[in-house]
Amino acid sequence: MKKISKNLQAFRFLCACLVLLSHSMILTAGDRSADALLRFSKGGLTLGGFAIGFFFLAAGFFSEKGLAKKDAKSYLVDRARRLFPALWVVVAASVVMGLFVTELSKSAYLLDLRTWRYLCNGLLIPVHELPGVFTHHLYAPTVNGALWTLTLEAVCYVGAVILCAGFGWRKHAVLRRILMAVFLVALIFCYAAGILGEAILRCIGMFAFGLFASAEQEGGFFKGRIRAVRFQAILGCGLLIPVILFGKAAWEIWMYLGLPFVLYELFFDCKYQVPSPVSKAGDISYEMYLAGFPIQQLLLELDPGIGAGFHFALTVVLDIAVATLLHILIGKVFGTLKTEKRSATDPTKR
Repeated sequence: MKKISKNLQAFRFLCACLVLLSHSMILTAGDRSADALLRFSKGGLTLGGFAIGFFFLAAGFFSEKGLAKKDAKSYLVDRARRLFPALWVVVAASVVMGLFVTELSKSAYLLDLRTWRYLCNGLLIPVHELPGVFTHHLYAPTVNGALWTLTLEAVCYVGAVILCAGFGWRKHAVLRRILMAVFLVALIFCYAAGILGEAILRCIGMFAFGLFASAEQEGGFFKGRIRAVRFQAILGCGLLIPVILFGKAAWEIWMYLGLPFVLYELFFDCKYQVPSPVSKAGDISYEMYLAGFPIQQLLLELDPGIGAGFHFALTVVLDIAVATLLHILIGKVFGTLKTEKRSATDPTKR
């Protein structure tokens, strides 16, 4: 792959917006069932769940490609440089924001151990409560609960290193397919038994499927077989019809058997690519994801009666501004912008 797909970059930005839209509908209504896709899919999938599933699918796909070019240490260092700096800024900013919106006095807030325990999020240890902050919201007392996915993402990166560097994921096709088959059986069992929860299982499953699909593309079944991928993409679109009719379980299955091939066709085999200015928005999708939820919670705190549409529109504007500033400042301080320019042919960055 010589260049990052512009359609992929644009879709990353779109998915960041879908997460915001999902949160806007849910937060302003005070009811999780307010999510449009959740109603349409008969309880199968939220807009945010779809978007996060895509993020993990793409992360798995490009992690395999990244590990084929780099050693494990370099790969993990690059991932850490991308994940942590912006996370630290957002976590610290959330603590400062809490100081001005908490129901406690400022001194009580600062002396409360929960305030400082919240900083553990910067180490990927999920602690989402700030004392007296957003206590009347749907997800109370959670502040920026979306950060839980970063912990899972980091675990997936370590798993990718073990599989790709330790087991020779790309070289040993038979072993790869056996491991994937065992994983799928375990995944189905966990879904059926209610272990871990659907959201976590979907993230792990999509990441693993991305790892598998990338290896199969480079040295497996799909190597040079564009027609096979295209047929599966068309089939994936067609499968949406029974999926819509049958609801929840069918949506989960489609996420694995239909969506990846549709996206592959759209990103890598589609002649039309969106203009560069549009695709550039994908560069700030990670920062948008980090900062979006606390911005949405703050807006709701300032105006509890705000409508979902206006809440979403205002969030997008503010989130893009904050994310752009974060992306530029973090890039200058930690040099991640230079790294991204040097690795323009390696789209492993989220």
